[in-house]
Amino acid sequence: MARIIDSLGAFTMRKGGGAYNVLYQKRDELQTLKDLIELDLPAAPGETNSSTLAALPVIDRPKTKQQMSQLAHRSFMSELTTLQKDLQRFIDQAQKTTTTKKGKVKHGKVKAESMIARLADYQAMKNKIQLYHETLGVRQEELLASLDSLSATARGLMEAATDALAESEDLETGDAEQLAGETTEQEQDGLTDDTPVEGDEEEA
Repeated sequence: MARIIDSLGAFTMRKGGGAYNVLYQKRDELQTLKDLIELDLPAAPGETNSSTLAALPVIDRPKTKQQMSQLAHRSFMSELTTLQKDLQRFIDQAQKTTTTKKGKVKHGKVKAESMIARLADYQAMKNKIQLYHETLGVRQEELLASLDSLSATARGLMEAATDALAESEDLETGDAEQLAGETTEQEQDGLTDDTPVEGDEEEA
């Protein structure tokens, strides 16, 4: 349900959710969600579905827009904090080191796919912030700067992950080639002809 609400470009109006602001342009999608919740959502066994979604119009007045703009900015700042904490987990993972029994230091790995997914999330939020800047005049400079910083860090982690994967593949290839070389040498040693050359005398 949270993903559906987020796809409407909504922002939460109170901590913990439950009340969201949805732009008027999304009224058809909002009606679809309302029908889903009230008509299609299955109820618990032996009970009836009593879930409701109330859509309350917001009057387009300067004072109202100012209040909504402040709520939107506060909501976006909260989302940014969540995104920063989420990315920090990957930063900590990348900086984590372990030492093998042979004394080799290994660094933590971050999947490039994880960073690609987060870059998509950052871009989606950036688009939403810009939309609310146009409709409500939400202050966007600080928000966009924070998103740019997150994106730069995610790209750095993704590049590091790609380089680490390439290095690992090179090492595996090198080890395989070395093993093949050693095997060939052993085979050649085993094929050495020990038969005495004609004219040579064997010791009794």
